[in-house]
Amino acid sequence: MRIMLAIGLVCLSTTAFAAFPDESGFPVDISGFASWELRGDPLNETLAVDLTPGNQNDFILSGINWNIILSTVSPSWADEPRIAVSDANGDVAILGPFGSATTVTSANFVGGVSVSAVIPKGEIFLEFYETGFNDFSGAPDAFYLTPSTLFFKGIAVPEPACFGLMAAGLGMMYYRRRR
Repeated sequence: MRIMLAIGLVCLSTTAFAAFPDESGFPVDISGFASWELRGDPLNETLAVDLTPGNQNDFILSGINWNIILSTVSPSWADEPRIAVSDANGDVAILGPFGSATTVTSANFVGGVSVSAVIPKGEIFLEFYETGFNDFSGAPDAFYLTPSTLFFKGIAVPEPACFGLMAAGLGMMYYRRRR
């Protein structure tokens, strides 16, 4: 019975903290991606990310941080590129603007946003796009250079079986104690 309780607690703790390696969040490398057209255009680059690799758990997202290196193609400005973060239910967050109304070359931008969302199955989708004005039709306006990383902060929702094991262990301990 204590073994069942211990296994349940270990299962809960490893599920809850396996989503990211440290307090900075689950890292997603976006180096090499580009912002092309206005949102929804088929030329825009997209990326699917699984925040709970190896399982189908939901993910409780609490924030998104970024540390990116951005270069824009003149006359595009650093305040035009955006990253849409969505899940199966729609938009979760829009990241950007990253800079001001100037052209930049290898400029570093660090920031973040607070988010409160439950991501079904831990699957998110990123769309890299331009907003406001599209300077080059059919060509990229901005590039995310190496190293450009997004950090998704939160925890994975534990498997129901973990709660079952823990409850069974507690129930057996209670039963034994009453005897």
